[in-house]
Amino acid sequence: MVLPVVGILAFFGLFMFVYSFRLSLFRWPKTPVEPLSFCGLENYKAALSDPNFRRSLWVTFKFAGLGIPLQFWAGLGIALALNRLGEVGKKLCVPLIAGTMVTDVGIGIMWYLVLSYHYGPISYLLDLLGLQKIDWLGTTTGSFFAIVMGDSWTAIPFMMMVLYAGLISLPRDIFEAAAIDGASGLQMFSRITLPLLKPVIVVALVLRISGAIKTFGLVRALTEGKPGGATEVISYYIFNQGFSYWNLSYASALTFLLLPVIVLVIAAFIRAMRGGIEA
Repeated sequence: MVLPVVGILAFFGLFMFVYSFRLSLFRWPKTPVEPLSFCGLENYKAALSDPNFRRSLWVTFKFAGLGIPLQFWAGLGIALALNRLGEVGKKLCVPLIAGTMVTDVGIGIMWYLVLSYHYGPISYLLDLLGLQKIDWLGTTTGSFFAIVMGDSWTAIPFMMMVLYAGLISLPRDIFEAAAIDGASGLQMFSRITLPLLKPVIVVALVLRISGAIKTFGLVRALTEGKPGGATEVISYYIFNQGFSYWNLSYASALTFLLLPVIVLVIAAFIRAMRGGIEA
């Protein structure tokens, strides 16, 4: 029963891959009656010289570079706290992971309402206190931190869940022996917990890196890439090229240029972490 399903998924995956690559080698017609015309690597050359493409890549790397460390350390801290609580921690884990079940679009809408300059609860509280309201979504810095906060709202519970699962699976006898030898809590964390947890950390961070690079729904619902492209991550830029400007060939070329970037970033990260594990 499994092989037919895997075969069907593989067929459609391969078909879409080949079709998208073929499409990237053609010029998309400006009118519905015009046929596709072969242009070779012109779309790829245009993408490499496109400053907006480079800007969206930079925004994506900033988004991932700021958000993922925050999400990892916050998730690890919560996981360590739950682990110390024993059975109580296991019961608290269930409501804490509720945020991971909300879609990106839902999170974007929620944070849009929370951060609204005119109607949001934060602006209301600041107004009550006689303080200046903050236009989170109207400034470059504010809107960027808004998408980071929105992403972290669901990514921190995800990190917590994965790392907590790794923590409760660690052998207890090693920690008991270290405690008998007089090791402090900080020594056990740095010399026992983190080294044993590194394989789990690698999996969690690889999943988050790929998820951050593919972020779309949150930006679509919260900022739409505004203001001035400050929050236009690469996935949203590709969407705009394909469905706002109706240039599917160029969007396909951008996608295939993004693919090796993702592979190289994840491969470099895994190699660095593997070196740390072997050391």
